[in-house]
Amino acid sequence: MKKVLACIIAVLLLVSMMPVVHAEDATVYVSVSVDGKLEVAAQPLTVSDLCVDSILREAHKKFYSGGAEGYASGIDEAWNMFMINTAWGIAATPYVIINEATLAAGADVSYAKAGDNIILVTSSDPSVVPQVVSMTAKSDGENTTISALSWVLDFTTFTYKSSPVVGVEVTDGNGSTLGVTDATGSLNFAACPVAVINGLAAIPADGSSSATKLNAGAPEPGQPAEPAPEPAQPVAPPTGDVVYISVSVDGKLEVVAQPVGVSGSATVNDVLKMAHEQYYSDGADGYASGIDPTWNMFMISKAWGVEATPYVMVNGMPIGADPANPAAADTLTVVPGDNIIVSTSSNPMAAARAISMAAAVEGDNVTISALEWVLNFSSFTYSSNPLANANVVDADGNALGVTDAAGNLTIPVTAVAAIEGLAAIPADGRSNSKATNPPLQDPGDYVGILEGEGVTVHVTVSVGGKLEVAGQKVTVSKDAPTIENVIKETHKKWYPTGEGGFAAGIDPTWNMYMISKVWGVATTPYVLYNGTPLGADVSVPSSADTGKVVDGDQITVVVISMGQNIPVISMTQNGDNLLVKEWTLDTNTFTYDSKSYSNADIIDAATGAVLGKTDGTGKMKMPSCDSGVIAVPGLSAFAVKSDVQEFTPAETVFIPPALDYSLFGGKDGRSLLIILVFGLIMAIPMAVIIFVGGRREIKNKGVKHFKKTW
Repeated sequence: MKKVLACIIAVLLLVSMMPVVHAEDATVYVSVSVDGKLEVAAQPLTVSDLCVDSILREAHKKFYSGGAEGYASGIDEAWNMFMINTAWGIAATPYVIINEATLAAGADVSYAKAGDNIILVTSSDPSVVPQVVSMTAKSDGENTTISALSWVLDFTTFTYKSSPVVGVEVTDGNGSTLGVTDATGSLNFAACPVAVINGLAAIPADGSSSATKLNAGAPEPGQPAEPAPEPAQPVAPPTGDVVYISVSVDGKLEVVAQPVGVSGSATVNDVLKMAHEQYYSDGADGYASGIDPTWNMFMISKAWGVEATPYVMVNGMPIGADPANPAAADTLTVVPGDNIIVSTSSNPMAAARAISMAAAVEGDNVTISALEWVLNFSSFTYSSNPLANANVVDADGNALGVTDAAGNLTIPVTAVAAIEGLAAIPADGRSNSKATNPPLQDPGDYVGILEGEGVTVHVTVSVGGKLEVAGQKVTVSKDAPTIENVIKETHKKWYPTGEGGFAAGIDPTWNMYMISKVWGVATTPYVLYNGTPLGADVSVPSSADTGKVVDGDQITVVVISMGQNIPVISMTQNGDNLLVKEWTLDTNTFTYDSKSYSNADIIDAATGAVLGKTDGTGKMKMPSCDSGVIAVPGLSAFAVKSDVQEFTPAETVFIPPALDYSLFGGKDGRSLLIILVFGLIMAIPMAVIIFVGGRREIKNKGVKHFKKTW
C-alpha cells in the first residue's frame, strides 16, 4: 500500500512540475460601422480566444461605452440556431465580415487568425439595410493596394452577392484623401497606418493585416493601375426586322429603345439573349434562364449581370399580366416593332419598378403613355395605374415634359421618349406599342342616360378616408341595373380617366367575381347596398355583378388600402332618426359584424358645416341641409332627399385615432381592467380561506380542515 501511495505522489509531483501551456495571445483588427458611421476604425484587439463570438464580445468590452452589455448572442428560439441578436447596443442581427468575405457560418463556430480584419456592420433603423463592405490590403512596406467589395444578402435564398466598390473615396485615419477606387474596386497609394472607406469599413494599410487577397485585376503595391479599356466600338444597327429593347438596372437606363434584329418565330427569351450579346459588356454571360428546379417552370434568373428575376414588359404590359395569354418568355413570340422593357434591381430590399410605355403618333405629335404595374405575390396577378407626374426625356436626357394624371403626355414627334431611368420607347411610330391610356376627361363632357329613362340611385365613394363622391345621382340602363354598372357609370362621370379607374371580373385565384380596382386603387373595396355590405346577409345581394338596384337605392363604395386604419361606415334612416354603424369583416370566417358609431360628427357634405353628433347608440334626429346630402367626414354620405344637385364634397378627411398601446388602452383595455379588478376582489376571500385552512391543518396535525366540506 505504501508503494502504491508513493507512486501516486511521484506522478502528481511530476505533473505539477510540467510546464502549463496557455493559449497564445493574438492580435486582430476590428472596425464597427453603425448607421453608416465608423465607431471603431481598424483598431488592434489582443485576444486569447479566436472564436469570432468571443472576439466580438471582447471588442465590446474594450471599445463600446456600455461594455459587454452591448453585445448578446445565443440560440435563437424562433430559428433554433445561433445568432447575434444585439451588437453595439442595437437589438438587431449585424453583418460580420472577416477579411474579404462575409461570415460563412455562425460566429460561435467561426474562428479568426492573427492579423485578420474583422468588420461589424449594423443599423438602428429596421427599415434600412446597411451597406456592407469588406476590405483587403496588400503592402510591400512602402506602397499599399487596397480592395473593397460590396456585399448584398438575398433574403429569398439567404446567399450573398458581391461586386467591386467602384469610384469611392479612400481616406487615411485622419480623413486625408488617399484616392478613389478604380473599376476593380482597388486603389494603390503610399503605405499608411489605416485606410478607411468613409463610414463603412477600415483596414490597416501598412502590412500588419493578414487580409491580403485583392480583387481580380487589382494592381500590385507600387504598380500603376491597368489603363482603362478602350470604349467598345458602336455596334452596327441590325438590318431587316427589328424589335426595340430598353434595360433599366437600379433605376438607371442602360439601354434606351435600341433595335435588336429578329427573324422567324423568335421568342422574348431569344431577343433578350441577343440583346445581351449586342449591348451588355460581358455579352451572353450576363443572362441566364431555364426551368427553375424549385418552381418547375421557366424563369429568367439573371439579366444584365444581376442574379434576380426581372420584370419584362412587352408593349403595354408585363409578361404574364394577361390571364388570357399566360405565356412565358420562352414561348411568347415577338413581331417586328414590339417594344420590350427589362427592369431589374441588384438590391433584394429595393424592388425594381415595372413601367410599360406606349406611343401613338397623330400628325406631327405623339402621345406618350406610361403605366406602373404591381405584382400581387399572394395571387401572382398584376394590376396597373397611370404613371402620373413622371419626367419624360429624349434619348439625350433633354426634358420633354411631365405626364398628367392619366399618365399621358403629348409632344412633337421625336426619335425616342424615356421615363427618366425606368423605361423607353421609339416615339416616331416605329413601335407596335400604341395603346395609350384613356385621356383625362372633363366632367362636363360626360353624356349618360337621362334621369327618367333608366334607374337612378345615389352613390358615395370614399377613398382612403376622403369623400370623392357624396350622395350623387347616377342613372343606369333599365336593361342592366346592376351594382357593377352603377360603379362603372360613377367612374365615367367623375373619375379623371373614366372607366379606366375600375376593374372587375373572375379572379383566377378564387374563381369568383371580384372587383380588383376602384378609383385607380388596386384593391377590393367594400360595397354597401342601402347601408349593408354586399354578402353580409340574405337581405342584400352577394355580388356587384348580379345585384340589381331600383330607383332611390343608396350605394356606398369604400376603398381602403392595406395598412390604413379606416372604418367602414354606413348611414341609414331609422324612423325619424339617422342611424350610423361601423362594419367589420372577419377575414377568417368572411362574415360581417356591426356596431353603433357613436359621437360622430354629421356634416353637410357640400359645405362641411357640422349639423350635430350621433349619440351612444349611433343615432341622431335626421338633419336637413341645403345640399340634401349629409356625411360622416371622409367616410360616408347619405342623400336625405331625392332631388340632389351636383356638387364637389367638402374637403374633409378622416383622421384615424391614435392607437393606445398602454396596458389598459385600446378597445380591450376596459375588459382587461375589469378582469384585473375582479381578480383582486376574489383574491381576498381566497387568501382568507387558505390562511384559515392552513392554520387549522397545523392545529389538527395535517388533517385537511375543508376536507369534509369539499
